Order: sequence, then structure tokens, then C-alpha cells
Amino acid sequence: MLRRIPRPHALAGYVGESLWLLPSLAVTGGILAASALAVVRGGPALFVSGTDSARQVLATIAGAGITVTGTVFSLSIVVLEMASSQYSPRLLRNFLADRGTQTTLSILLGTVAYCLSLLRTLPPDSDTAAFPQWAVAAAFLLVLMSLAALVYYMHHISQSIRVESILADVEQRTLSTIRDRYSEADTVGVAAMPPVPESAVRVPVDESGFLQAVDLAQMLVVSQHHDLVVRLRPLIGEHVVTGTTLAWLWRLDGGELDGARLTDPLNDLVEVSFERTLQQDVAFGIRQLVDIAIRAISPAVNDPTTAVDAISHLSVLLSALAGREIGPHVLVDASGEVRVALDSCGFADYLAAACDQIRRFGAKEPAVLVALLELLTDAACRARDDERRKAVADHIELVMADAEREIVQPADLDGVAVAAERARRATRGDLLERIAGSGP
Repeated sequence: MLRRIPRPHALAGYVGESLWLLPSLAVTGGILAASALAVVRGGPALFVSGTDSARQVLATIAGAGITVTGTVFSLSIVVLEMASSQYSPRLLRNFLADRGTQTTLSILLGTVAYCLSLLRTLPPDSDTAAFPQWAVAAAFLLVLMSLAALVYYMHHISQSIRVESILADVEQRTLSTIRDRYSEADTVGVAAMPPVPESAVRVPVDESGFLQAVDLAQMLVVSQHHDLVVRLRPLIGEHVVTGTTLAWLWRLDGGELDGARLTDPLNDLVEVSFERTLQQDVAFGIRQLVDIAIRAISPAVNDPTTAVDAISHLSVLLSALAGREIGPHVLVDASGEVRVALDSCGFADYLAAACDQIRRFGAKEPAVLVALLELLTDAACRARDDERRKAVADHIELVMADAEREIVQPADLDGVAVAAERARRATRGDLLERIAGSGP
């Protein structure tokens, strides 16, 4: 079966994050600019005095530009390989979408394309009146821009591979998704998923992959147009297989429904691809930070400090989730009838995703466990209901159970116990304990 063309916003996201778009536009722009300036004859002899010297200069610029571009490409590949092996393979998309790298490559390739295009337009003689002096002068300006871009790139790439920069970038991207996905309303409680009646019709998935996004607004329009209710089965970020259930459809009046003719329209409103993204998938951002943490505490790396830093960024995300209204996304029509429902991970699910693997792999390292307990303390302080505080309390006990089993030195265990008691106080509602930062 042919792969569906991505929906417009998904296609725009892919193109915007691609490494080839801006350089391709720059090459095209360089060719067009050279063709346009080449027809402007004459002008003061600012840099060259004739055709021969201009050819030599332009050929030198083009050759040097190709060499430098190759170096930039090589450095970019090294960065991608290092990010994949040292941090997480799920971070590669973030580096490919880096605007600094795209802009640098665009300036360099645009300069090369401009000089090569200008070479073929130079007149065969050295007639100053017929010589495109302004076009050659523009080539020198592009050289200066290329030098500035190269210096910027060296600084930018050295900053982008710092683990602090990577962690902060993932945190900010995930926080943006959290703000888009979940409300920070003062009211507690969310609408429940509607039960699936026996008369419901199953709509199958037409493509295997990860569910990246769902256009709920347009799905509401479709459901109202056909007078039906749509309940989606998979969660955002879940892997789906062709032929399995995408959604259940039914009419409010219990009437018969032809689901076959709605299969394609509904599949067109979901984006399924070979990889997860942060477009609507909060858990994917948590997954990236957890990957960095557990790789840092692996025996091959043995870098608990990086793991502690990753946990600190996870604490920001869990604290944001703890104070928000998390639950199914249920859309209703003007009369208040449920029309579209998409289930969501709960706070306990996000908490488990952030803590479980780090706790298991880092059970022998007190610093990692203390950082994890600090995360749980922050989450408990921000938790908006007793159910979430109970989930935090359960994880505190799991951390202490693993610590008591794995840590041999009593002095090391004492520090973990102190942090655990502080976290327990937070779950009991002693918010001043965390704010003051005092001991138990």
C-alpha cells in the first residue's frame, strides 16, 4: 500500500526540521542573484581589474567554499554520531532541526553557487565597461558572510553538544508541548472517556507506525457532520499496526453506521510515522531525558552527575504536570453531547515513566536516589489532588526499598533516608518544608 502524503501541518514540520531545505533555497537564490547581477555592467574596479583576475578570484572562492562546506558537514555528522552514542538516538531529530547548522550551510552553499554561476557569465575580454564589477563585489561580501558564519558555527556547535544545552533544549520543547496539551485551570477533574456501546463500528489503522498527532478540531467537524461519536483507541506516542483498531464510531441514537466510508477520512486526521515527535507527545520528552540519565549511570559511562542534572530537568516537567489538569481530551458539540474522545496518560503514568528506570539502574548511587527524591518532593508540592500525592508517596517507598537493598554503606543510606523523609512530608501537605528547604 502506498504511504499517505503527510497532512499539511505535519509536512510543514518535517520540511522545517529538514537539513536540506534552507541550503537548497540558498543555492537557488545564489544562482538567481548571480544571473541578475551579471547583467549590470560597468562600475568602479573595487576588487578586480579584469576578466582573468575575476575568474581566478571566483574559482578560488568557490573551491574554498566547497572545502569548508565539506568540513561543516563532517563536523555535523560527528555531532550526530556523538549525540546518538553518548546521549540518546532519540535526540537526532533535535540536532537535524538546528537552525544554526542549517543557516551556516545555507550561506556557504549559496556563496559557492553564486560564484560558480557568475563564472560562466564573465565576458571573454577585459573591457571594463562590459565587466560586471558589482557582481564581483557581491562575491566578496558573500565571502565575509561565510567567514562570519564559519566562526559562528564553531561557537554554536561547541555549545550545542554540551549536555547542559541538550537537557535545557529538551526541557523547553517538552514544556511547550505540556502547555499546549494540558490546561492549568483551577478546577479539578476532567471528563471521562465515553463507554463503547455494542453497536459501535471499528475503524482500522491503515498504516503502521507511531501515532504522532491527532487533529481533534477537524475530527469534531467530521463527527458532527455525520452525526456520530468518535472514540480513539491508541494514545499519542503509541505504536499502532495496520489493521488494528484506530477508533470506534457510533450514533447517539443507536442507528446503523457505515464505518467503511469513514475509514479514510478518519485516518487522514491522524499522523502516523516511523518515529515519535514532541508535537503532541509529552511522554517522548520525558523519554529523552530518561535516556540521557540511564546512559550516564551505565557502567560504560559512569557519570552520575549528568544523571542528576537530567533528573533536575525531569523535575521541572513533572512539577508542571503535577499542577495541570491531565486526562482524556473530550470534545463536545454545542448541545453538550460528547463527539470526540482521545485518551491520555495520567499523572501516575508520567511519574512512572520518569522514575522507574532511573530508580532501577541507579539504585546503588546515593546521589541519583537523592535527586530522584528531590524530584518527588517537588512533584508532591505541586500536586493538585490526593491521588497524585499518593502516586508520589508510592514512588518514595519504592526508592527507599531499592536503596536499602542495594546501598551497603550506612552513611550513604542515611542521606537517602533524610531526603525520603522530606519527600514524605511534602506528600502530607507540608509545603513550607520544601519552600524553606530545612531538614526533616
